[in-house]
Amino acid sequence: MTEPQADNNQLFNAEYVENEQADHVKLKTAVGYVRSEKNKIKCQIFATLYYQPHPSIQFRCVSVDANAYNWKIMQDATEIKFADAYFDVLVLSQVPDIDENGRYCVTYVQKTMAIVQGTDTTNVDELRLHIYNFEQFFSHRFHFVKQGSSSTRLDCVRLQYKEFDIEMRHVLKSTEQTQKMKNSVGFGITHLVKITHQTGKAFCPHDVLRHTKALGLTLSFLRGSLNFVPLISGHKNGELVYESWTVPLERWHNYQNIFDVWTHPDGDTNYIEELFPKFTQYIDSLNDDSWQDYEFLRRAVVTYNQANVSTYVPNSIILVQVAFETIAYQYIVERTKYMSKEGYTSLKYEADKFRLLFGYLGISADVSNYSTELAQKLSKSGKTKYDIPRLLTEMRNSYIHADNSQSKNNALEDDETFQYLSVFLYVLELTILAVIGYDGYHRNRLRNTAPGTVERVPWAK
Repeated sequence: MTEPQADNNQLFNAEYVENEQADHVKLKTAVGYVRSEKNKIKCQIFATLYYQPHPSIQFRCVSVDANAYNWKIMQDATEIKFADAYFDVLVLSQVPDIDENGRYCVTYVQKTMAIVQGTDTTNVDELRLHIYNFEQFFSHRFHFVKQGSSSTRLDCVRLQYKEFDIEMRHVLKSTEQTQKMKNSVGFGITHLVKITHQTGKAFCPHDVLRHTKALGLTLSFLRGSLNFVPLISGHKNGELVYESWTVPLERWHNYQNIFDVWTHPDGDTNYIEELFPKFTQYIDSLNDDSWQDYEFLRRAVVTYNQANVSTYVPNSIILVQVAFETIAYQYIVERTKYMSKEGYTSLKYEADKFRLLFGYLGISADVSNYSTELAQKLSKSGKTKYDIPRLLTEMRNSYIHADNSQSKNNALEDDETFQYLSVFLYVLELTILAVIGYDGYHRNRLRNTAPGTVERVPWAK
């Protein structure tokens, strides 16, 4: 194992910084326009990303000339012009108010839409991604930053994708921020990512679209919950020329996942460096003219995340089956051409489709390979021939169809239902890993072992 070395490269800073309460990030303040169908008025616009009580992006528009007529135009507005971007305010909720200086203002609240200054073809020489709610990780690369009389270690990973360099590191107050989020179940910037061209030449955000999507999939799968990139900024010769804003989706929770991002058996790498190339290679293998295959993988990861974080077990079991249905069709029919569409759809039972998928990927469908206890319970109840696909589909059907006879037959205690869900989630995790061609280490959620205990995926043994 290589001895960890301090990395003395110049650090890059966060574009957006939280306040002391970490409940919002002020994105931008500038003069712009609010426009109705026939009129427009000059406004001072304050754009803020709020974490609490609900994630949203808010635009507070204050009329430069305070009068009721301008206030009426703002309430009837159809468009906001802010920097280089236009926003359709018809999809925003509007809150009329008086600001602290007695001026008329309207707050527009946006909960989902990504917002862009510049375009996907704007030239930049550096793109910065602000990552929310991701775990601290250990790396053999790190920086030391002096804070008064002490120094703080900031671990970082370096990735490469085609002709681009990607560096991801902790923010300066990552430890405090993470603890604050854990206490408040909130949001906060924990990591920064810098993307540059290896030759130093300019590029545009569209050139690294696959990089950002692959990184979002990697972090979401590692974390076990949604971890896509909500804030992106682009710089050209030190000047901010591109911004993309959207709302972080998942509050901080300690979800169970398949990786321990703090430790790795090989001290010269970590799971981000291992998993990111697998997602990028998978996306690279797609048809450049169609993102359908990527969308299937994104849906599979997102559905897995939703199943993993749900606090209602029946919901999670239903979502696990949705994820398997998504993967099975796209992988068996579209990606590998292992079976024709007609042949696949002729299979009467979803369980048969899942068995086909598991067989192709080399994943066991035998319950005893995952839980001896559950296998013994099945044997005692006369269900010795039940495998993972049949258990999953029958349990899902019992929740979906309340009058189904399977509802009574599959009545289980809560702890037993959770045991089955844990097996289903683990098999889903293995399936996604097999689809992207991963053959390294992982954490088996079914084993009650100490943190940091890992094993190779079954097909690599």
